[in-house]
Amino acid sequence: MPSYNGGQTFWIDPNLVQGATSIYATALALYFNSKPPPVENSSGLTNPGVSVFIVPTDGNGVPKIQATSNYPTIYVPYEQIDISSDASQFTEFRWTVPVQIQTGRFYAFIMVFDQGAQFVLFKNKMGENLIGTTTPTPGASGTNSGKFFDYIGSPNDTSPDPADWRPQNDVDLKYSLYGARFFVGGTSVRAANTGLIIYDYTAQGNGVTFSNGN
Repeated sequence: MPSYNGGQTFWIDPNLVQGATSIYATALALYFNSKPPPVENSSGLTNPGVSVFIVPTDGNGVPKIQATSNYPTIYVPYEQIDISSDASQFTEFRWTVPVQIQTGRFYAFIMVFDQGAQFVLFKNKMGENLIGTTTPTPGASGTNSGKFFDYIGSPNDTSPDPADWRPQNDVDLKYSLYGARFFVGGTSVRAANTGLIIYDYTAQGNGVTFSNGN
């Protein structure tokens, strides 16, 4: 596993999903400000790409990666990574099989840039001006909004310690996480005796959207 290029924690409010104890994450939208040139970049690779996967957090809300776990990973190649100067474009990372996660607790999505290639993501940093305005952002909103973590541990560590993650308490990424919603005969369905509402992740775009803890 290449070195990690940061993690963003998030928390899904059960009240957003009718009190369901779990949901299925289907896709993640990330907003890239820039990407390295396709050749002669710092990674030494031609057309480096980006990988993303979701992990739980420990009791302190720090990303927890275990070498023995197999995390479903999405890889987006270089040519499919869209960039924009005003965060109007996003790049979609979509799981082939939706990832079941619990509500009411923190998780983190982890980003891996091929050989540490110099991709730049849009971040919301408290006090900096909102794009196209002179209005400073108050930072992430919501009691359970997550935070961005820099990875400062050793490259290729498959089971980092909590100290390998450095939280940026005034920074979070711009992103959207999508939950799936399923229907049977036109009616949304709940799995029997589990409290799990299963959401449809078809192309109609009628999924529930979770964004920065709101």
